[in-house]
Amino acid sequence: MQGKLREKAELFRDIEDILVDFYPNQEYCEIHGTRLLVMKTDKRDVRSTVYPRFTARKIFLYCPLCKQTSQTEGNSNWKHPPQIPMLTRGKSPFPMDIVAQVGWMKFIECKRRDDIQTEFFNTSGSSVSAGSISAMSMEFLARLKCLHNLRSDTIVEDIKEGGGYILGIDGTGDGGSDRIFIAMDLERNWVLSAAKIPSESEDNMKPHVESLKDKFGLPLANVCDMAKGMMNVLTNVMVGVPLRVCHYHFLNDIGSDLMKDEYMA
Repeated sequence: MQGKLREKAELFRDIEDILVDFYPNQEYCEIHGTRLLVMKTDKRDVRSTVYPRFTARKIFLYCPLCKQTSQTEGNSNWKHPPQIPMLTRGKSPFPMDIVAQVGWMKFIECKRRDDIQTEFFNTSGSSVSAGSISAMSMEFLARLKCLHNLRSDTIVEDIKEGGGYILGIDGTGDGGSDRIFIAMDLERNWVLSAAKIPSESEDNMKPHVESLKDKFGLPLANVCDMAKGMMNVLTNVMVGVPLRVCHYHFLNDIGSDLMKDEYMA
């Protein structure tokens, strides 16, 4: 059914009044066998890049006999809510495919909010506010972090089966803002951990490096730039593990020392 709806989606792009009803998964009361009656309805606008824009109407049913005996017998089964489609997110009109698309455009394609708004309108025919894009971007990060944590055991198993990992750490930030600390398995190009820290001092990075050690064990080697805090934290936490300086940072630093004047000229 979903496949057919996707195939026909383009035919309905210009139709604004599409109403889809969602009922409970039963028509009769399982206790009395009576037909369930409509208690209330609730409409919700649904916008998606996969489906045409439509209004989802949730139909809440109830059993009149169960309702009559609910207070005397303590029966609470007289209310029957509809089956909520998986594509919805609470009361938001934007389903998960929009959250994933916004997160991809924001953090992978590095697009601005106005560019995301334009692309979303071109693909779905619906508008989305800049505030909603910011909120969905943060939700994307939160959900991705939760998923990463849920899969950590699988990551550990893959690393052990592959014979270990090479740890690379670095930090980035603009001006006096907080720094983004990131740790990667350079053998597989996997992100193992990411966090916001006040600065790249050894004290700020130490808890995150210790967490990596507890979760993934000692790496085969450590790689970082020549920042004193990074070199110290890797030496003191990952005891006995070879420490190597990133080749790019080494050449950049020595090139600045030896050839800065020529480069500027």
